[in-house]
Amino acid sequence: MKKIFIPTILLVIMHINTFACDMCGCGVGGFYLGIMPNFSENIVGIRSQHQRFEHPDTYLNYNGSSRVKQDLMFRSDLWLRYYASSRLQILTFVPYQTHIRQETEHSAQISGIGDIRFRVLYTIVNTGDSIAGKFKHTLLAGGEVKLPTGPYQQRDPVRLQIMPELFQIGTGGYGFAGNLMYTIRYKSVGFTTDFMYTTNTTNERLYRWGDQVLSSSRLFYWKNFGRQTLMPSVGISYEHFNPDTYQFRPEGAVYEKNGGTTTWLQFGLDVYAGRWMFQLFSDLPVQLNLPEGMPAGTWRTGFNVGLFF
Repeated sequence: MKKIFIPTILLVIMHINTFACDMCGCGVGGFYLGIMPNFSENIVGIRSQHQRFEHPDTYLNYNGSSRVKQDLMFRSDLWLRYYASSRLQILTFVPYQTHIRQETEHSAQISGIGDIRFRVLYTIVNTGDSIAGKFKHTLLAGGEVKLPTGPYQQRDPVRLQIMPELFQIGTGGYGFAGNLMYTIRYKSVGFTTDFMYTTNTTNERLYRWGDQVLSSSRLFYWKNFGRQTLMPSVGISYEHFNPDTYQFRPEGAVYEKNGGTTTWLQFGLDVYAGRWMFQLFSDLPVQLNLPEGMPAGTWRTGFNVGLFF
């Protein structure tokens, strides 16, 4: 199963009369934070997402006489943004995941808490509150650490065999990422772009997830309706995954398992009411370049609910 792509918009809630202030793009890297107003308040939220992967009918996707047809991925994240200072913010993501594999003769399901992520972002440039110039700019840089908290040796409850690595809830290894993001805004219209590079360590089963390059660009527009605000957005994201490697003992041979690239067309709608935010999002794959036998992702959809505190 291909890596779970979880680039998505994370949402923000803030007072309507300050909504036009500094906005920033806020991260990719498996969890796209999207068009987040750079407002110095803490946020807590829950985000849920669903995605389906279709397996091609090749010899690589058979368990004996049973053909693997599709994988269903359900993920819910409890997330938090905390401002340590006016320029430094810390973000935490705690996922709970359920994976379902459907075959012609059998189905399997595993679930559990996934790999927890911690991200630190520093605001380098922020002209959102400046009265000089018509265009407002925000530039942020930061890094992320992924902890191997998720189970990565779960077995098929019927066959009692270990499920494939890319179907597991966790990775079993640490991950380290660098992140850069920039936003430019003119009145109610803006553009944001993000870039993240991630590298991973080898787990105790000698499996190493390939390095990742993730980027996203998005146009957004906001409009007030009384005390409510709507913010639709549309964009495109690019995801490249180097092949994973698996080192066998005692030979020490390493072989490529997978990898590939996917381009997504992204749609989002945020609704802000007082200190609450509600969000719907959906991503459509428009370009796939995958190795033989790799499952292809279809539409991924979900929602966010968030609250300032």
